[in-house]
Amino acid sequence: MTGHGQKFGRKKEEAIAALLSQRNLEEAARVAGVGTKTLLRWLEIPEFQAAYREARRAAFGHPNVAANVYADVCSAERTPARIATDIT
Repeated sequence: MTGHGQKFGRKKEEAIAALLSQRNLEEAARVAGVGTKTLLRWLEIPEFQAAYREARRAAFGHPNVAANVYADVCSAERTPARIATDIT
């Protein structure tokens, strides 16, 4: 049953890519070509969770980076004019 394992691996990779690029679980499942219940089951598998976490880190970096950038942009100390002229 080598083919089945390879198909699961490919589908799993497609599902992870879909989870990263789609707005919600239902859309990710549709794009990956699997059922929503299947995707929910896969999200409970530790190996799938680890691969998904790693892919998220690779795609988006450390979760605090985005929060820090958002906080910096929204800071009351930074005016829109200062943000526009800030070169850093």
